[in-house]
Formats: sequence, C-alpha cells, structure tokens
Amino acid sequence: MTCFPHKILGFCFFLLAGSFFCVNRVRSQDQFSAFYRDSGQIIEEKLFIQTPVDTSGFFDRLKKRPFKNKTTKHLVGLMFAEPYHSTDSVDKIQILLEKQYNDFKGKTISSVKIVTLDPFGTSIADTSYHNNHWALRTANRIHIETKEKRIRENLLFKEGDKLDPFLIFDTERILRTADYIQEALIYLQEDPGDPDQVIVTVVVKDVFAMNVKLNIDAVNRGRLGLGSKNILGSGAEAFNAFHWDGDEDPSTGYEARFNYKNIGGTFIDSNVGYLHLFDKESFYLNINRPFYSPSVKYAGGIGVEHTSENRFYIPDDDTRYYTRRFVLDAWTGRSVFLGLSGTRFQYRNNVSLSGRVYWINYLARNERLAPYFEGMQSKVRALGTLAFTRQAYFKSNLIYNFGRSEDIPIGSRLDVTGGFEFHENYRRLYLGLGAGFARLTDKKYYFSIQADAGGFMNAKNLNQAVLNIEGNAFTRLFPLGSRYAFRNFLRVSYVGGYKMYLDEYLSLQDANSGVNSFRSDSVYGNQRLMVDFETSCFTPWKLLGFRTVLFAFANVSMVPDRSTALFDAPLYSSVGIGLRMRNEMLVFNTLQIRLSFFPNIPVGTSPQAFQAMGEPYYRPRDFAPKIPGKVPYQ
Repeated sequence: MTCFPHKILGFCFFLLAGSFFCVNRVRSQDQFSAFYRDSGQIIEEKLFIQTPVDTSGFFDRLKKRPFKNKTTKHLVGLMFAEPYHSTDSVDKIQILLEKQYNDFKGKTISSVKIVTLDPFGTSIADTSYHNNHWALRTANRIHIETKEKRIRENLLFKEGDKLDPFLIFDTERILRTADYIQEALIYLQEDPGDPDQVIVTVVVKDVFAMNVKLNIDAVNRGRLGLGSKNILGSGAEAFNAFHWDGDEDPSTGYEARFNYKNIGGTFIDSNVGYLHLFDKESFYLNINRPFYSPSVKYAGGIGVEHTSENRFYIPDDDTRYYTRRFVLDAWTGRSVFLGLSGTRFQYRNNVSLSGRVYWINYLARNERLAPYFEGMQSKVRALGTLAFTRQAYFKSNLIYNFGRSEDIPIGSRLDVTGGFEFHENYRRLYLGLGAGFARLTDKKYYFSIQADAGGFMNAKNLNQAVLNIEGNAFTRLFPLGSRYAFRNFLRVSYVGGYKMYLDEYLSLQDANSGVNSFRSDSVYGNQRLMVDFETSCFTPWKLLGFRTVLFAFANVSMVPDRSTALFDAPLYSSVGIGLRMRNEMLVFNTLQIRLSFFPNIPVGTSPQAFQAMGEPYYRPRDFAPKIPGKVPYQ
C-alpha cells in the first residue's frame, strides 16, 4: 500500500507529459500557395496549414510501458488518442482540383461516382487510408452509412450535363451543410475513352449520426436531448429532449421533432414537431424550399402551427394570461440571374421578387387586454420583397468550427419590403428597407454589416418601427508559436423600437441578447446595444477525437428603460475564460465550459459564474433572398 501514491503520481505525470508533448503536437505551419475557391474564380492566397507530427513512437512506447495495474493500462489507452491522419494532402489535392474545374468547363459528364467514407479512421484526402484500431472499427460498425441515393439527391448535376464549375462549388457547399456529412470533395478526371467527357467522383465523409445534447446553463435550468441526424442512412432526423427549469411552473418540459431535408432531390425541406415546454404546448408542420443556390429560380413554402400558451406578457405583471392560436404561413419567390461581377471575387448577381401571406387567428385570449398586447391580436399580413443580391463564398477552416471546411459568405444585398396588415380592427401599411455586405480583405480580415429598418403606417402615424443593425468581424489566423493559432472575433449589435406594444420589449434574458452567464427580466426597455469580443486559441490538444479551443471573452450591454436615453443607461458587463471541445466526426453540440466574472450586473440578479452547455454549429448569414417579413425585434 505504501507504493500506491507513487503509482498515482507516475500516472498523472504521464497524462500531463502526453497532453503537452504528444497529443497531436503541431510543428511549425507549412506555408504554401493555395487557391481560394470563390464562386468560380481561383484566387491565389497564402495559407497556414497545421501538420501533425508523427507521434506514433511515443504512443507505442507508452502503451508498451509495463503498468502492473490493468485499470491504469486501460486509462492510458483512453486518455491518449492516436494521432489523427495528416490533413496536408486535403488542401494540396484541393488546389489541384480547383485548377482543374475551369479546365473541364463545358465538357460532358460521362459518369458520377459516389464514395462514402466511415466517420472514424478514414481520410477524405486519401480514401485508401484506414486506422484499424478496434474502438474505431466498433464505432464504424454501429454507424449506418449514408445511402448513395441520398447523396445523389443533393447533387446539382447528373450524367449527360455540361460541367459547370459553379454547380460543382455549390454542390460541395450543400453537402457540407448537411448535418450528417463531415466533409465533401468532388474530384474530376478526363474520361479515358473520350477527351471531351469528364468523370466526376463525389467523396463524402459521414459523421456519427447519434445526437446527444446537454445544456446546463444554470444550477436549476437545462436540457437533455437524444436523437439521430441520419436515420438508417436516409438523412432524416429525429430528436427528443427533456427540459427543466426551477423558475418555471411546471418545472419540466418535453419536445420532439422530425426533419427531412431535400425530399426526393427537390430541395424541399419538411419539419414536424411537438413542444410541451413549461407553460406552452405547440404542434407545427413546415414545408419549405429555400433559395439554396444563386442558380435557383423558384422557392417557397407553407407552414401551420397550433399553440396554447399561458405566460407573462410584461415584466411588471406577475399574472399569466392564457392564449390559444392557429397560424398559417405561406410564401413564394422567383429569382433571376443577372450575371457575374467583380475582379478579385466573382459574385453572382440576382434580382428576386417574393410574396408572403401570414395569418394568425387567436381562438382564446383575454379580450380586455388584447388591444394592448401584440401577442393577442388576430391579423392577416400580406408582404412582398424586391431584393438585389450579390453572392459568393470563400472556403476556410478554424473559424467557427474546429477543422472541417467552412464556406463563409461574402457579398451584398439591398431589399425593399412593402405590404398591408389586415388587423381585426383596422388596416395599415408596412414599409421596410434592408441592406448588408460582407468582405474578406487582402489581409484575410473579415467583416460584415447588416442593417434593417421597418414599421407600420396607420392614419399617417408611424408605429411598431424597428431599427436592427449588426456588425461581425474576425481576424486572420495568427500563429502562436509552432503549435497554436488564434483569431479575434467582434460582434456589435443595436436594436431599437418606436411605439411598441406593452408586451414588446428588449431585455437581458440570454447570451444572444445581453451579457453572458446571467438572465434578468428586471432590466428591459425599447432599445439595446451590445458589444461582444472574443479571442479563440486553437490548440493541438485532442482527446478521443475531441479537439480543444481555449477562449477569453468580454461583453457589455445597455438596455435603457423607456424614459432613459441609450448612453445614460447602466453598463452591464461580464468577462471570463473558457474552453470548447468538439469531435467533428460526431453530430454532438460543442461542449462549452465558461468561467465568468461580473464587474456590473443588475441588482438582485443571480449570476452563473460557471456554466457547462452545448453549443451548436454557427453558420454566418448569407446573401440569398429571404422570406418577406417585418424587421425582427428581439
């Protein structure tokens, strides 16, 4: 027994040494000329590629170390993941492919081959590579491979078509946005039997489709969900979740949903669900075909919803009011391609016209309060939007994700929305204007600004007018030593309302609307300013396939009451550090652990200094035409 502490100290030493020296340790970044794929134009850039060092020798020695305790030996095997296969070849192959795309432009596609890789122990750059570790083999046996028919339904081309590089780029992007696909590459080669024909090979790498989500954003508040993103390899999603919140009555809730995107290759998405969350019960069904590519001419959708709700409407009133409503929402749109523009980037220009009818009918409500609450008023809203859009994408990684390819939108938009709202007591006109743009500078700095303003006119009086402005930016990836890299992120947003209803207000209820790590309904008003800064450090650490990002953050918010000017309001803030872990081979949300400090928060608020929660993938707003609607106020 006297040697037991010695064994524990020795085991801890090996854990620390392995994590510092050996778990995917990265040597100095290789710098080489690459070509950003940018909507058809090939742009030469300098990229930093992190290449894992071959640490197999250390792992072999560690595994062969004569641990007498079997438990210790198994723990070593679990704590130290095998080095992942080098991704150098992915980028180098991609460069060659992008050069070839324009060379094959206009040739006839003679055949389309589909190659689907298992989620574990495979490489999309080298389809012959396989890591045969028993744990990976077992996980792959459990996994059900995505059906070839499902992959083909996401292609924008087929045998006999003339090859269009834009459709190749869009297909890759569409495949990568599928929740059940980790990565996608399309290879082209000349048909040996006919130089005027081309063979297309689509290679996709699956993700492990079991979906577990755990959010604990307070001691007494959270969510646990379980489902699958790829039922029997069909691409269908089913999800169930259990919610709890000690501040609600009842304190538990449940949700279930079923999603099936791109039905039969039509790019029509369906979504049906049931939600019984605390004081709300809802059934909904949505069928939608978005403008998924600039080449799409027609889009539209329809949705129905039946909801019963018993909730607070204004913060100062502790009374819950019951409502029951039925919603019918339908829209359609037509887009026309105008051509290409740009020098460094080729943007695809479109003009679109969309129309929408939104009908909400309250079957039960408090009739006395209905004239004062937006959330109790029946209405039919008919809106149309005329939009001009310029769309492009650049491909990168280590931005919002942990290594998988990311398609970041750039471009611009200008849209005008108008129509009528047929209220149960009156009719009024709606007018809205929106604009936005996003750019990638020569030094790889990204910034975007989106601004929308709109309101209703009734008897020449402006009411329910909203101004919504948001800016986002991130820097290029800076190397930090030979094994780390970091980026800085900045988000600034302002929302303001004029002559809103009593139940329309802004508050600090969650991280998207205020200061991280606390909720407060004691601070509310008709405008809000928020600034959020974050520095993310991408580390070489990897444990059982989970890569780690360290981050530090600071955010501030101001929410003046209705009688106070914006900059006279108190400044609420939080600062802190945290880490995120994610395995790109799984569909699980990113695990985020956050430790916060609060220089100033509202009196009576109980902050959560420590949080552990799941965080979904973040996809930046693109410049495709959107469904007509009033400017959001939230």
